[in-house]
Amino acid sequence: MSLTSDPIPNPDQNNLAFIETSALDSTNVDLAFETILIEIYRIVTRKTLEAGGDGPRPEAGTKIVLNQPGGQGAGKKKGGCC
Repeated sequence: MSLTSDPIPNPDQNNLAFIETSALDSTNVDLAFETILIEIYRIVTRKTLEAGGDGPRPEAGTKIVLNQPGGQGAGKKKGGCC
């Protein structure tokens, strides 16, 4: 838990990603998860290509949906964590 008066560490010095979020009103929560997923994909792809592989690829015609209606969390009210 972090309070706004807490000092924010410099993420650049530690090679870390930093996105300020709020579970209270869902500020930047979706952005944080999407950013983490994109970064994981980039790292896995880079390491696979460095190892001589073709990299991860979805099958032709595969659609990747991040916010799928009716999926996990469907029917929950947006704007809060609980």
